[in-house]
Amino acid sequence: MSEERARIYVCGPYSPMIHERNYCIGEAEENVRRAIRIGNELIEKGHFVFVPHLGHYQANAPNGRHDWPWYEIDNSFIEHWATALFYITSSKGSDAELHLAERLGLKIYIHLDEVPNITPARPHMHCVGCDQ
Repeated sequence: MSEERARIYVCGPYSPMIHERNYCIGEAEENVRRAIRIGNELIEKGHFVFVPHLGHYQANAPNGRHDWPWYEIDNSFIEHWATALFYITSSKGSDAELHLAERLGLKIYIHLDEVPNITPARPHMHCVGCDQ
């Protein structure tokens, strides 16, 4: 029996621990990069991934807003889409998301080597704007 592709919500800190402006921006960016890197590893293993940290780019877009209900938006993916959650590390928000996922009975991963590798064969895809 082969493993099924999971829909994995990537859960980890976004907001900086220190709220000094220059440090704040750098730490938020680093948290986003770390979540993206883990999300990409999970995709390479053959799973579907939602990285809520990408909302950083929505909030910072010219028509974006930081006061949108981000926790509500993110929790809707845990409640209605995810079959698993990848927990990066503790923060107020990520701990709340972890508890929600546990309450819903989702599979929880905390190490990449725990996530099964079920990479399906991928056809060659031509990307728009690529020279290949």
